[in-house]
This record gives sequence, structure tokens and C-alpha cells, in this order.
Amino acid sequence: SFISTITVFGTPLDVTLSELAIESFFPADEQTRSALVRLAKERAQSS
Repeated sequence: SFISTITVFGTPLDVTLSELAIESFFPADEQTRSALVRLAKERAQSS
């Protein structure tokens, strides 16, 4: 389970930034956090 946030940059008058958005995902529970930590450790070891 994840909690998602979306950050939008710019103003309606700023055409270059009007469509720039960043979506971030955060673990919503301990089980998801533990799985992400485990996957990150496995990936670091395989590099």
C-alpha cells in the first residue's frame, strides 16, 4: 500500500512549467516499508 502525492510547479501564466508535475509514493504501512527496504538492499548488493 502506498500514499501518493502530486506536486505541480509553475503558474497558469508560465507555459514552460505549466505541465511539470512530480508524483511521489510513500509506504502506507510497515509491511510495504519493509518490502521496499529489502528490495533496496538486494539491489545495492547486486550492483
